[in-house]
Order: sequence, then C-alpha cells, then structure tokens
Amino acid sequence: MKNMTAYILIILGIISTVVGLILLNKNPAAQMTGYTKTKSNTGVIPSSTFGTDSILREGNQTLKERVVVEEQISFDGEVKTPAKSHRNFDATLSKVLSKENAEEKGYSFEKYVVSKFNRSFFKLLEWQGDKYHNGIYAESTQNPDLIFGLQGREEMLAIECKWRSGFNNGKVEWTNDQQLKRYNKYMVEKKVRVFIVLGIGGEPSQPDEVYAIPLRSMKYSFAAKDYLQHFKRLDGSSNFYYDVKEKFLK
Repeated sequence: MKNMTAYILIILGIISTVVGLILLNKNPAAQMTGYTKTKSNTGVIPSSTFGTDSILREGNQTLKERVVVEEQISFDGEVKTPAKSHRNFDATLSKVLSKENAEEKGYSFEKYVVSKFNRSFFKLLEWQGDKYHNGIYAESTQNPDLIFGLQGREEMLAIECKWRSGFNNGKVEWTNDQQLKRYNKYMVEKKVRVFIVLGIGGEPSQPDEVYAIPLRSMKYSFAAKDYLQHFKRLDGSSNFYYDVKEKFLK
C-alpha cells in the first residue's frame, strides 16, 4: 500500500512539472527580466533603465513627455520585446525633444522681434501661445504670432515670426500650404495687414539676416533668396518702422 502511494505521488509530481513547463512556455513575459506588470492601463512598462531614462524620472519629466512615452510603450495584450520597446522609446523621445527645441527657438525669435517694435509707436495687443493637450488647441494658435496697434491710430498689424537656420539650394520653406491659407483667411476676415518677419541664420535671438515681407507678396509656402532681397532689412539691429502711407513694414 505504501509503495502504491509513493508511485502515485511521483506520477503527480511529474504531471505538475510538465504542466508548469507548458504554462511557462506559453507566457514569454514571465521569462523576461526588466519588465513588471502595473495596475495602470498602459499594460507592461519597462522597469529597466534606458540610456535616456534619466530625464524621464519623477521630478524631471514633463507631462508632455510622460504622456507621449506611455502611449508608445503601452500595448493591448501583446508583449513587446525589450529591443522593440527601446526603439519606440528612443524614437518617440527624439521627436518630443526635437519639437520642444523647435518651439524654444521659435519663442526666442518672437522675443527678438518684439524687442524691435518701439513701444512709443507700437502697442502689443496679442501674443499667441502654442499650448495644446492631446491634439486639442485653440483656433487662435493658428493665427499670426503678434498683433500690434499703432499708437494714436486705429490701424493694427499682424506679424508672423519665422526663423530658419539657412537657405536650402537658394530657397527657404517658411511655412506649409495649409497654414498659408489660414494666414490669408485671417487677413481677409479681420481686415488686418499681415507681415512675415523672417530671420535667417545666426541664432533666433540674433539672426544674421531679417526680412519683413507683406503676406500678400508671399504666394507660396517657400521663397527664393533672390526674391526675398527686396524685403531685406539693411540693419537688423534697428527698430521696425511702419510707413503709414505706403503700408510697408521696414
């Protein structure tokens, strides 16, 4: 009887071992190191440290970075390999940092432009921000960056600020077709003169060349360097001057 009991226990032990191995093979996530399950709806989140993880730690991570990264490394029941998650993480983070760098440069150039409008002659009425959340943003963010009023007059000027590091094959793409249509729509509906202040080269806070171009003269989202010479400011360090008669910004 004792021998029979021993045989039964041995058989049960073998069956348990086999079942355990089968379940383990069906769940590769259990074999992975560096991954932990969380109660959040992001599924499996790598707990291992990536090379760029230091800027995403609590206290250093911006909300925008956190949302974008979590969206990229989340999954719906599908286990990602460490290499795939790593690539997604790095690619997404690179896009976020690149966008934020572009926004920072744009804001720096806007500050440069604002500083060139003498407050004795111009008053700053609006300065658009580019805030958004989950792809939701106010329609006003698509309007020109700056709205100035003329001291002692009812006339207003709208200024769109653009900085580019240089010309490419003698041309510069200063906007896109869709945004160009919005600027023109704004000009017609608001009955406000719109000017493009374009900075080229140098730094956004101190560009090498500055052009002040009426929007009506910019038919395309790109412009040739030769064409822009008609609107180049000879002294980029001087303040802007608006010719009331000619309706021209210099």
